[in-house]
Amino acid sequence: MLVDAPAEAVEILRQLKRTNARYIFISDSHTDHVGAPSELKSTLRIRVGTHRLDADDLPLRPEIFLGDGERVSFGNISLRVLHTPGHTPGSLCFYCFFMVDIHCFPIELEAPANGCGFLRPLK
Repeated sequence: MLVDAPAEAVEILRQLKRTNARYIFISDSHTDHVGAPSELKSTLRIRVGTHRLDADDLPLRPEIFLGDGERVSFGNISLRVLHTPGHTPGSLCFYCFFMVDIHCFPIELEAPANGCGFLRPLK
């Protein structure tokens, strides 16, 4: 799962090698979040989700409409969708749960200069 697709689809695709991305969730409809979803969607054949209030402002039509309080799970990761209007009418945040037994472990966000970030466990 990928949150936002700011730009440089080639770089995002390079960083997604050896993954099995199935979704792009768009957190808001401003251009700094949606530079590459059309290319990623067609290349990876993945579904796009966002809040209904931002859907008409995207460069493509999302297949999934995310609402406040919904939960979406991917293997050992579960996200709670938080509708946080203000920045845009349909702005979203995602609260992430890692379901690895009952243990908690620290994570960090790798955020290179191009703005494409990845969560990974700290060693």
